[in-house]
Amino acid sequence: MEDLRVLFFFYIVEGFLMTMTGLRLFGYKTNVKILAAISITYGASIWIIRGVYQYYHIPLGSHSLILTVILSFLIKMIGKVNWGTALGAALVSFSLVMLGGGMSIVIIQYFQLDVTNVLSNPWLHVLMGYTEIVFLALMLIINKVFGFTLTRSQEIHK
Repeated sequence: MEDLRVLFFFYIVEGFLMTMTGLRLFGYKTNVKILAAISITYGASIWIIRGVYQYYHIPLGSHSLILTVILSFLIKMIGKVNWGTALGAALVSFSLVMLGGGMSIVIIQYFQLDVTNVLSNPWLHVLMGYTEIVFLALMLIINKVFGFTLTRSQEIHK
């Protein structure tokens, strides 16, 4: 299994931002208890699934599909929203994380880092993980400042 520091300082934070950003972009404002419950459960899911993949030497990639389904399910069940919103929030969040993942790759190549070394060093893993969630944070700021949502995209408020 991966280091617990990655779980606490990255996966749970990522889950929190993914859930909050996804729901806010669909016009939902959820309380912190619900966000925390989804984040902790989702973060633990990431940690466990990546641990299983590492233990059985399964190449990463398909875990994203599994995690999308898990996040959709958690948003639906804990967040108590309809399936369309839950799936939409999960897919939008994952799309933003994938865009951030492209930034991580550019940084890794620019600094000539080895991906294995990045993933084996907990703090470097967390730091590179934060570059993946930059677009989640950006969309959350745009939502907060301008009131932008995907469901009311034509009504941007100042």
